[in-house]
Order: sequence, then C-alpha cells, then structure tokens
Amino acid sequence: MATTIARWGNSQAVRLPKDILARTGLHVGDKVSVSQEGSSIRLTKVPQTKAEAFLERFGDFQGSWRAEEADTGAAVGKEQFDA
Repeated sequence: MATTIARWGNSQAVRLPKDILARTGLHVGDKVSVSQEGSSIRLTKVPQTKAEAFLERFGDFQGSWRAEEADTGAAVGKEQFDA
C-alpha cells in the first residue's frame, strides 16, 4: 500500500489507512514514538501513564462524590467479627 507525504502547516504528515490502525491496535489520539531504522520509519505506541488514564476517564467530571458505607445485610458464615 502506498501513500504520499503531505504538508500539514509547517510540518509534513502521512495518512495511515484505517485497516493498518485496526491491525496494530492504534487509535486516533494515541501517542507514538517515531524512530528511524535505516531508510525506514518506525512508529511505536507509547503506553499511557496511570495519570493520563485517570484523566481520560474522569477529567471532565463536574459532580461531587463522597464515599459512604453500604449495608450488605447480615453476616453469613465466618464473616462476623467483633469490632
């Protein structure tokens, strides 16, 4: 499969076909490292940090949250203990 290097502002860009992204597990917005191997260019997915994963899931949360004890019913078997 061939593609063309195009101009993107003051940089250059290559469009990656959807099926190649699907086969490699890459998605729009993923961070990749770029390296050179001879005359080849290699893209490698950069693992997401725990902080990035947390912000991706909860970064736009605007509500309030408070932990509360939940009553799960009477003790069963050897669950009961003296506090």
